[in-house]
Amino acid sequence: MPMTENVCPLCEHENPGDALVCAVCGTRLLPAAAQPMALAPGAALDGGRYRIERVIGRGGFGMTYVGLARGVRRVAIKECFPEGCARIPGTEALLPGGDDFPRQLERFRREAAQLDRLHHDHIVRLRDHFEANGTAYLVMDLIDGEGLEHRIARRAFAAAEARRLLGPLLDALEYLHGKDVWHLDVKPQNIVLRPDGGPVLVDFGAARDGPRSHSTRFGTEGYAPIEQDSTELPRGPWSDVYGLGATLYHMVAGQAPPRAVDLLAGRRLAFPDRLDPALRQAIDAAMRPRPEERLPDMGALRAALAGESGGTERREGPRSEEPARNARTDRGESALGVGEADWADIPAGEFLMGSPESEEGRDSDERPHRVRVAAFQMLRTPVTFAMYDAFCAATGREPPKDQGWGRADRPVINVSYWDAVDYADWLSGATGWRCRLPTEAEWEYACRAGTTTPFWTGNALTTKQANYNGSVVPYGGAPQGLYREKTTPVRLFPANPWGLHDMHGNVWEWCASEYDPGYAGLEQGDASGDRHNHSFRVLRGGSWNLNARSLRCAQRNWFYPVYRILLRGFRLARI
Repeated sequence: MPMTENVCPLCEHENPGDALVCAVCGTRLLPAAAQPMALAPGAALDGGRYRIERVIGRGGFGMTYVGLARGVRRVAIKECFPEGCARIPGTEALLPGGDDFPRQLERFRREAAQLDRLHHDHIVRLRDHFEANGTAYLVMDLIDGEGLEHRIARRAFAAAEARRLLGPLLDALEYLHGKDVWHLDVKPQNIVLRPDGGPVLVDFGAARDGPRSHSTRFGTEGYAPIEQDSTELPRGPWSDVYGLGATLYHMVAGQAPPRAVDLLAGRRLAFPDRLDPALRQAIDAAMRPRPEERLPDMGALRAALAGESGGTERREGPRSEEPARNARTDRGESALGVGEADWADIPAGEFLMGSPESEEGRDSDERPHRVRVAAFQMLRTPVTFAMYDAFCAATGREPPKDQGWGRADRPVINVSYWDAVDYADWLSGATGWRCRLPTEAEWEYACRAGTTTPFWTGNALTTKQANYNGSVVPYGGAPQGLYREKTTPVRLFPANPWGLHDMHGNVWEWCASEYDPGYAGLEQGDASGDRHNHSFRVLRGGSWNLNARSLRCAQRNWFYPVYRILLRGFRLARI
């Protein structure tokens, strides 16, 4: 039967079946009648143990039904049915859509494994899981209640009412974190209110345990913290603190929270005028965009809600700290720290950008396509602390921290995209050169230096050729190697055929281009002219903490341009 509701894939609001635009977030929708068919009423699953009654919703990863267990008890049945899949005509079997289905199926299995070990009154209970029809199913308690997002839509919560509701959710998330599991998708759409008013946390499709807590990007805008848009920043209890804080904000403000990137760029939360100051301060502390500045766990959030000062204690984490003040030029070659000899000539040419489908560990955003590149010059190394410190000394800018690893000829770290753009502009003005960040296409072209293999060194890379974590997951038959656990001085490893050092590893390097997963031309563009454009910018090359797979010539990374972290630096192009 066709779906009776059209669930928005972005915010998961349940729109009417014929809706073309989501009433909450404005996302364009495909009419429900045109979407893949759900299982028909009466359809039997798992040898007749379960029968489908009706569809109650669809998200980006699956269908949810009301079903009957052994013909007696009503249950919720969730079917792994990612977008792009369809039903084989005349059958109940799923027709996978796209190369991503195996990963989505594995995510579904992981959700079952997570739920199977969780037993808490305010966490949805898994009763069964099985595979059939070419996909997988979860059988859970059917909660006879109302979604929190529908309750908020009627009216905002009073402060006391919000606190009462939050107590059980704090308990549930503390229990979850005690199992070393992070939910990572806390939002009103994943909280159901029982008839007695008690909240139940549902949908563990995004949940991760500790060892895998920084493997992929996911989350819902407004409720997902900045670290869920990164494969570098660790996630943990503080990530769920952000989601619960954003949910609390929505409850008392009556409006959806802003995106984390907007908060990072300086946007302030808009609170109701008469909101309890302790509640306001707790939400603000829970939604700090930088994870190292946020409340670290549910206990701290509970204390902050009670108005206790101890709730704001910080933990160690990835930092973009106040830099050291006494900048000086460590390199004596020139006052600028960079001269003509530091530039390599990159010839004009055409190359195949991206990776072939046969390349080990490739990602779906590496579509191979031919690109023509004009001649330019590129710094032989990433910009070093010596180079960047000269800029800071000349402009009165506070230099970034070096993490205690040393400055001089180590690559500068803890710099944002805009820091890199400012440096390029300053160097251009100081020298008369025309400097900028390289485009993504220029960067990969220069990295390959005429080669077509995963690395300019061939099919494998060793820790004698680059600085990366060689102690885990060897790539391309390479032996295990060193893990130096920090940056190394530039020029320590061999240069590629065009004279460029450290194109693999050491630090991720900012590129001028916006990130486009489809390679529709942005890879050849320069987005540095628009300070109001907060879209993802590309990073290339991998860093010292990653395995060799993430250092491939075609490997892409991206993040918000305002963020600083100890894994990122840059090098310049000159035209």
